[in-house]
Amino acid sequence: MEYALLSAVKKHLPGISEKELIPFIKTLHKKVKEHLFEGWQYKKNVVMKIEKIVFDHIIEQYPKQSIKTKRAIHDDLMKYLMRHEQ
Repeated sequence: MEYALLSAVKKHLPGISEKELIPFIKTLHKKVKEHLFEGWQYKKNVVMKIEKIVFDHIIEQYPKQSIKTKRAIHDDLMKYLMRHEQ
């Protein structure tokens, strides 16, 4: 799962090495993982919580990136997470 998340982020931050992105992905994965369960994608309040965790983590880690880049990273991460079933 972490590699897929890394791939989703890497394409939006070409100036940042994989080595620098790994701690971001590991921390995000840890934050999100505890909220995932089978069928979470169908619970609106859980989806909103995951979206907030993801976006807040992006803003916290990459405050200087444009909002467009942050939104693109968020959308790609959420697409992957929505397909992932725990």
